[in-house]
Amino acid sequence: MVCRALNNNQELQLCEMFSSHKSMFYIANFFSVSRTTVRNILKRHEVYVCRRRLKPLTPQQELDLCETYLNQKGLSRLSERYGVGWWVVVKVLKQHGVPLRNRKKFVDESFFKNINTPVKAYWLGFLTADGYTNGTSTFLLNLSSVDEKHVFEFRNALNSDCTISRYIRNKRSYIYLCISNGVFVSHLKKFLNRDKVVSLSNGLLSHFGRGLIDGDGCICLYKPKDGSKCKLIVNLLAKKSFLLDLNTLLPVKTSAKLRLHSSPSANVCEMRFNGCKALALLNWLYKDSTEDTRLARKYDRYLKALGMARAGKLSGFS
Repeated sequence: MVCRALNNNQELQLCEMFSSHKSMFYIANFFSVSRTTVRNILKRHEVYVCRRRLKPLTPQQELDLCETYLNQKGLSRLSERYGVGWWVVVKVLKQHGVPLRNRKKFVDESFFKNINTPVKAYWLGFLTADGYTNGTSTFLLNLSSVDEKHVFEFRNALNSDCTISRYIRNKRSYIYLCISNGVFVSHLKKFLNRDKVVSLSNGLLSHFGRGLIDGDGCICLYKPKDGSKCKLIVNLLAKKSFLLDLNTLLPVKTSAKLRLHSSPSANVCEMRFNGCKALALLNWLYKDSTEDTRLARKYDRYLKALGMARAGKLSGFS
């Protein structure tokens, strides 16, 4: 995270948020600063009080805490609710003889062991665009809250109960899924290649490509200012070597040159399809798609473009 200096009004707002029981994690993301910065500001304004030094829980609160835990509430929720650290929650549960649930989250470790189904191919494409691995055992999928349903679809595909969390950064809402599992990550890493298109069996490339478009692509209906018909544009961002390889495999090939999208050092380029080629590409991508292997808002835009083409309202279609 890139930290920045806060002005006095922002510092006062930060203190007010903490006093209204917002967590340090939430506040740090809201202001795009580190939790150490939050802690220092609170101390400077004499607001910060270590929560483990708050008044101990009453016997009735301890009983309520145990009952709430047995109703499937997690340690972090209880920590926030009662204003104590998670270690205090664990201590109270143990004192009352409440068995702790297994905190290790389940995930289908073998999901990416072989890419042999349309569902696996789609999610591999999507993660090639938007997934991240950290070290040997951590995976993270981080999206805008607009696509919240899609994160849940991925978790369902993995038959997982891993926690899906939300945060705010620069006043924008995000949602993320974190999976800590070395076996899962090792299988995924074998296929997660952003320099070259991974080798897939026949019939799976369209699903992989649909995942790429959903992750780092755009389906755009552009209305020219001169009042002429709408134009359909489909583009995809990726490394130049990856796009050149992909262009040789697609049934619809672009003749346009790859355009540099950002700084030369980033080496990120744009592949673009226009008009008839764009619609032909989308027809191929969505031909055998299912609701759980496509991003709803982009699929809706494809259906709109298809309807406009059939009605002769799209440029290049009579």
